[in-house]
Amino acid sequence: MNKKCLILSFVAATFIIANLFAAVGSGERPVDGALQDADYSISYSWTGDAALGSAEACDAAQNLIREGSDPVEVIIGSGTGTQEFPLHRHYNYSSHEAIYLASEIGMNGNISSLAYDKASGSNASPIEATSIYMKHTTASIFDNGDYSLDGYTLVYSGAFPNTGRSGWMEVDFSEPFAYNGVDNLSILVIKGNQIPITDNPVWRYSTFTEYRARQKVNNYSQPIELSRSSCLPNLRLKIYPVAVYNPPKNLSAIPGNQSVILNWEVPNLSVPDSYKIFRDGVFLISVTGFSYQDDAVSNDTQYSYYVVAVYPETDSEPSNTVIATPNVIVFLGSGIQTTAANEASPVNTSYKSSHGQSVYTKSELNTAGIIGPIYITQIGFKVALAPTSNLPNFIVRMKHTSATNVSSWQNATGLQTVYSNPSYAPQTGWDMIILSSPFLWNGHNNIVVDTAFGLLGNTGEGKVYCHSIDNGYRYTRNNTNNQTNVFLYNVNNNTGINRHRPHLKLVFRPLLIPVPFVEGFESGAADWILVNGNQVNKWQVGEADHYTGTKSIYISDDGGTNNSYDVNQASISHFFSNISFPSSEEDFYLRFTWKANGEGVEANISDYLQVYLTETTITPLAGTELSATGLVDGALLSSGAWQNISIPLPADLAGSSKRLIFSWKNNGSGVVQAPAAIDNIRIVQAQQQEIAIVIGGESGIELPPVTIGGETINSSITFTDLTGSTVSCQAGYASVESPLGNAGLDLVLSADSFAGATLTINHNLGFIPPTIAYSLGAGAWNIISASDTWTAFQANFTISASKQDSGELIIVFSKSEEGTLPVTLASFTAVLHGHSYVSVDWATASETGVMGYYVLRSDSADLAEAEAISGLITAANSAEGAIYNFRDKKLCSNSTYYYWLNNLDFSGAEGYNGPLAVHIDDLGGDAQGLVPAITAVLGNYPNPFNCATHLHYALAKAAEVKVQIYNSRGQLLRTISGQHDLPGYYKLIFDGKDSSGRELSSGVYIYRTQIGKDSFANRMLLLK
Repeated sequence: MNKKCLILSFVAATFIIANLFAAVGSGERPVDGALQDADYSISYSWTGDAALGSAEACDAAQNLIREGSDPVEVIIGSGTGTQEFPLHRHYNYSSHEAIYLASEIGMNGNISSLAYDKASGSNASPIEATSIYMKHTTASIFDNGDYSLDGYTLVYSGAFPNTGRSGWMEVDFSEPFAYNGVDNLSILVIKGNQIPITDNPVWRYSTFTEYRARQKVNNYSQPIELSRSSCLPNLRLKIYPVAVYNPPKNLSAIPGNQSVILNWEVPNLSVPDSYKIFRDGVFLISVTGFSYQDDAVSNDTQYSYYVVAVYPETDSEPSNTVIATPNVIVFLGSGIQTTAANEASPVNTSYKSSHGQSVYTKSELNTAGIIGPIYITQIGFKVALAPTSNLPNFIVRMKHTSATNVSSWQNATGLQTVYSNPSYAPQTGWDMIILSSPFLWNGHNNIVVDTAFGLLGNTGEGKVYCHSIDNGYRYTRNNTNNQTNVFLYNVNNNTGINRHRPHLKLVFRPLLIPVPFVEGFESGAADWILVNGNQVNKWQVGEADHYTGTKSIYISDDGGTNNSYDVNQASISHFFSNISFPSSEEDFYLRFTWKANGEGVEANISDYLQVYLTETTITPLAGTELSATGLVDGALLSSGAWQNISIPLPADLAGSSKRLIFSWKNNGSGVVQAPAAIDNIRIVQAQQQEIAIVIGGESGIELPPVTIGGETINSSITFTDLTGSTVSCQAGYASVESPLGNAGLDLVLSADSFAGATLTINHNLGFIPPTIAYSLGAGAWNIISASDTWTAFQANFTISASKQDSGELIIVFSKSEEGTLPVTLASFTAVLHGHSYVSVDWATASETGVMGYYVLRSDSADLAEAEAISGLITAANSAEGAIYNFRDKKLCSNSTYYYWLNNLDFSGAEGYNGPLAVHIDDLGGDAQGLVPAITAVLGNYPNPFNCATHLHYALAKAAEVKVQIYNSRGQLLRTISGQHDLPGYYKLIFDGKDSSGRELSSGVYIYRTQIGKDSFANRMLLLK
């Protein structure tokens, strides 16, 4: 196939493969896979729309986002299947609609042309009466149904070229379509009336698991109602890049005690100078990093925030808006007074069983800044002297009351058990109790806090800090009878009332859980609210059953000891949490592992598990069914074994907050059924993503299915020695941008750190992969050859603990058992030394199965005319890469030489890099550098570096250059500048130190180069 693209003429100085506009810190990668966004760079000279034999050059063009440049070719789809759509000539009329994703297009700009890949068809007559429409869309799939012209722009009307038997058939638009680079692109192709033919064209397409196209033909009229299809035509677009001023991405807010922490990501395709933060619509502050802690806020007050990116020319549109209410830590009572050693208190054991209660008032909470309704998630007493024995069957109960003290007992009616522990061991100091069922304070009444424990074996002591208040603490205690449910004066008990009300510390829960998240209940109920009321069968968090880890949430009739229920007692219990959905995504999936047998069938289901997604104003009540529509048809039942479920959530959730509710119902009919249990609740942002909990450095994650050649591959990974609390994964096939050839199954993983971790991957590919490549933090690629332990279904490897500490790990498998992942070139330079020789130097990030290298030279930029000027230079085949050098001493004056590097694999595969151009003037004078055709940043060399590195750039005209160096958190560390009065190739030296002269530690650093109005961003890796 003859592909036309922008010619890359690699001129003088450094040639390093890179993404000039890699998004700072975001991990974004361009769509097509020839050039990587990491630590490598390239010098460009754009010479127009001429033929180029390599698709890599086309892909590299996507990485330069500049006004006034030549168009960039974007090719989406490389499938070889054939069909008669999108332009069907076998019928009089055809209609076709398709969606191409923003991640596939990879840039914004003005789309000037469109082409479809014709596979065959001898008829070469124009396809008449063709209309092509484009529009932005947030949708990513189609259902069957009518197409509509709403929102579409007509970009072409007339005859569609059909000039050959095969190849790209292209049409230029009369007016370009302004594509924003953020939304997906929908294309509607309408072919009007034209007499059918038999030697009609067929078009190549790629197959997806989603329905991203719909289409239909008709002999009598234009089809309106279309049928969906998973066959997406291969597409080529030409796009004129434009300057981008995108807003920050994925703004989130974490409320704290009198503080809100904001975090956001760098905008797509651009690097701002700074960011402006707005609170409640009013400008607050400018910062250069990617986070900010707002301490000028009040607890329990709702605030809204958005962030604007600041560019040299203008400000961006606002980011998504987030809402946060700072959570509260409140102390009720102060002073150093304590109860006596034998005085009744929640932890005193001078009697073998004790029960007591106090009232804390609304006015106290209001004075402390608490306005309800709001959830209490923790309470704590300040222990002055811990008892020597654990408190058996210790419980905490709470309820609302109009009483201001405990001049009389607050009876059991309405008391909610918020915590229970079969053996509670109080600790000295503020002994905080995480409530298994957080208490929802209504904001109007006072609160009763009731504690009790069963019979001890021996008596002892126990003191708490307290303050004096009339009727502060009421109690009953006894040495022979359990007092837990005694709420009255008994002459046989030690009962009474005193002024010593215990100090109380309260913690209030954050309002929202941000997506993505995973909850395995290993730390208790956390941010989930249990609504059990006085139901017999209740949701409990414990160790009676679990799918992974040691805990889950399950129905229990004995306080969590067992996953069981009283079949003769009807119950309806719920648990829920509020979920915040980011505005940057459209597709969300709820997944969890469950088990529950249910009684009844279809409309007559009486015992079952159900899940709901409602507005946050819907609060479930114990004993009452929800009237909302469940996310699962019917209900979840008929499974006594653990089951995994994945539920696509509604498409309009972006930027919203919802309440996720799980409900259990049984009707008390006496029929024995297994009650519900749930583990690993998670919401992810795309179907191909997954997330799991890390427990003790170990985790396992089931990867989303990947379709390879029509076959579905189900893979999984287990980890050991992993750092962090969660690990997430996205799986795909040849979807990760890298310089690796023969790339197949790929995985993108995120955790706190992968350094020192061991991965066992059940890839299930059916062959032993000859090589696997991995990259940490978009750094150098490491190639691993197959070991004796690898099989056709499993491979394992350990990441060195000395590797760069990065939270992102990219893994790429070979496409087949014959295809290895080839050499990855880290740098390639050709430099004239005086007039003695040209030094050709190159370095590899990794090598495997490489026979060696030849250096080629020509006096023209045509590879076909180049000849080898070196013998075979044997490869080191090191997984850590190697450095090579060749000196060309056979020089002539007034000549321009072009150099290539040819690498040969033992498999017979070969590759070429270059050309690099070097000009030699009269041997008696100075060498003349070629004047760059454009201004560009050429990356740094060496990269990775130890002590120092050279920051290379090309100037098409005189300019001042300013380089700002940031760490991965966006903090400015150093500024380096240079003034150049002539065009040419230049470099600045960075010595690995900050502005104070302190040596920087190992890690990824981002440098932003400002040349006039142009701004460029690159990454570099410091390794010590």
